[in-house]
Amino acid sequence: MTLTRKAPLARGTSQLARTGKPRTKSGKPKRTEFNPTKEVMFVSPALREFARGKECQMRSEWCTNGPAVLCHSRRRSTTGMGHKPHDFWGYHGCDGCHAHEDKIEDRELYDAIRRTQWLVYAHFGTLTP
Repeated sequence: MTLTRKAPLARGTSQLARTGKPRTKSGKPKRTEFNPTKEVMFVSPALREFARGKECQMRSEWCTNGPAVLCHSRRRSTTGMGHKPHDFWGYHGCDGCHAHEDKIEDRELYDAIRRTQWLVYAHFGTLTP
């Protein structure tokens, strides 16, 4: 049995090429961005509220001893432009320390994070409230 076509197919009526995926102008399927390793961000309103008004844990030479908030450090983290790291890696910092965070050594930054985590554990009994 041979198939013969009596008339040319109208554009877009072919049942063979339909896959349900969006296609580009050239007919190739569009690439969809999929990242199976992308983590869900840890955001804790309790941690952010706990940090408000506390003592600055950075204690750098730029410290204003003003009211602290939860500061996020992007140093050596897995975040890119426009993304904050997890609240777990935050520290209680004043506006002066947060403004000059790029001039602070890694050791001082990690000490501030460690001191903050110690305060959080002492208050909540866990590091992730």
